[in-house]
Amino acid sequence: MNGVQNVEQYDVEGHLLNQGDLLMPYLKIIVSLCFLCFSVVPLTLSAQVVFELPSSPQAKKSTLTQGLPTLPLIEKYRGEEKRGVRYLSDVERQAAQVYFKAGRLVDAKGTPLNPDYVIPKGLDLTSFPEQPESTLCRKRGFAIYVMDTQGRIYVSFEAEPHRFHHSSLAGGKAVAAAGEMIVYQGQLIALNNRSGHYRPPPLVLERVINVLTHEGVDLSQVKVSRFGSDF
Repeated sequence: MNGVQNVEQYDVEGHLLNQGDLLMPYLKIIVSLCFLCFSVVPLTLSAQVVFELPSSPQAKKSTLTQGLPTLPLIEKYRGEEKRGVRYLSDVERQAAQVYFKAGRLVDAKGTPLNPDYVIPKGLDLTSFPEQPESTLCRKRGFAIYVMDTQGRIYVSFEAEPHRFHHSSLAGGKAVAAAGEMIVYQGQLIALNNRSGHYRPPPLVLERVINVLTHEGVDLSQVKVSRFGSDF
């Protein structure tokens, strides 16, 4: 006999299976796939919301920074202040805050950051330089920075393994951004998001860029390096 024949199917106990019973396994698979899709989408959206960015650098600063989600200190570094890592006091942190004047980065007194060194001739920023010895940080313009949820940026040219880190600037608290800078006489030369203590995704650089742009810093010639992945 040609053509497709009707084939009866039975379960393991010998009961005849009807069409609905036969379709049930497929329906379960479809339901499972739908559940998986709806489970994944909110997670992706949540990741986007966590690092949601202001729409325009020209927005008011309060809009740029208000309510920014923060990056917590990586678990293994908690309690490091008891192991020799120096945390700034509130007064010291205030002294490390960056201000802006005529497009340059300055301290509270209006003095350009790293005023004693000029940009070396032939400075090669093809790749962002590794952290130098602490005694050479200023000469090489190397600084570490963190940004809080109010858009305040704190900088230090003191960077030393097991002694002074991004967490030192933040007192171990969560931050909105963290990374490294190259600065000579207040002029920002390079910027990144490299921080082993907070591991910020590259996307948070946009927060810093928006604040710097809002403060009148010309970023057209600034080398921006992104480390890691966003999600």
